[in-house]
Amino acid sequence: MLSINNVDVRKHLEIFERKRTPDNGRISLMYENAIHYDMYSVYIKDNEGNEYLFDRYIDGVIKAKKWDVQRNIFDVDIDLNPEQFNADSFSGIFYYRAHEFKFNSLKELRGFNVWKLKRLANSENKKFSREKFLYRQRKQEITDAMTVLTSVVRIYREQQGERPFSEILIMNDVAGKLWIYHDDPSRLKKELRLCLDSLVENGDLIKVQDGYKPSGKSVNTLANFNKNEQRYKENISSQRSMFWATLFAAIGGLGSMVAAFIGVMK
Repeated sequence: MLSINNVDVRKHLEIFERKRTPDNGRISLMYENAIHYDMYSVYIKDNEGNEYLFDRYIDGVIKAKKWDVQRNIFDVDIDLNPEQFNADSFSGIFYYRAHEFKFNSLKELRGFNVWKLKRLANSENKKFSREKFLYRQRKQEITDAMTVLTSVVRIYREQQGERPFSEILIMNDVAGKLWIYHDDPSRLKKELRLCLDSLVENGDLIKVQDGYKPSGKSVNTLANFNKNEQRYKENISSQRSMFWATLFAAIGGLGSMVAAFIGVMK
């Protein structure tokens, strides 16, 4: 068996095969579906930096899709030999009962670690009653495209590699992981998609089959937005200073007039 640092790569490949994401690659955002999840979305990277999306593990061969740089999508079918990879060649997301756990190596998926993740998810699901109630009281909305863009850029910078990521990761970051308990989660999804579509149309985001990733233009967009926000705040601060200066001057002038009037009356 192929292993490194006591990590059995083939054993994990067998698990990934049993617990594959749907064939269409789509992860449902509906809580009713997510609460039953126990599956993996797996990415593979070879020594030359090529990236692959795990599809199947059959007869000791990894069936995967290679990242097409020109089309920005995983769509090139390829067979991979497990012998050429080690524990650190694998990364991805473990979806379990409406929770997502990112991993950057098979070392993070040892039996005890997975058991802890599952226990954490089950424990949090039991404790969410109060948080879910409070969340429902909030009038959560997603109307600011710049907030969405900031979230996407942050997720992209924090992850390893340059692969795209799902809409559900963006939703969790923008609206919080309890968004699925919102009174109208379908409205939240519509609002997020409107922002995402707008950012894609403007060239700030790249949309591919497996999700979204920021373009180089997004950095300039955020930089210009932050400059304008800073300029706006400075203008507001300047206007407030002028207002108080004018008010104090008026009060001082009024005091002088009163004093002069009292002097005349005497």
